[in-house]
Amino acid sequence: MRRLISVSSLILTAIMFASGYAVSFAVTVLAKTFDLPGPYVDSPIAWFWLGLSLLVLFGASFAFCNWFARRVAKKISATTTFD
Repeated sequence: MRRLISVSSLILTAIMFASGYAVSFAVTVLAKTFDLPGPYVDSPIAWFWLGLSLLVLFGASFAFCNWFARRVAKKISATTTFD
């Protein structure tokens, strides 16, 4: 179980690191493409960037937690089957 937690922690770290760069890239590209103000201005559009960032990070977290829960359930069912 310790190995599963260690590997999962490394995967979550990589996902969050990559998600941060992906959100930064998307914000820059969308702002330049549609000639919108950036995410750090005093404009109502800044709430759009916040929403976009939270949506991407929530999606990545949800996908990871779903994968992790299935792995743990599989391990638990394998150990209880042989008890």
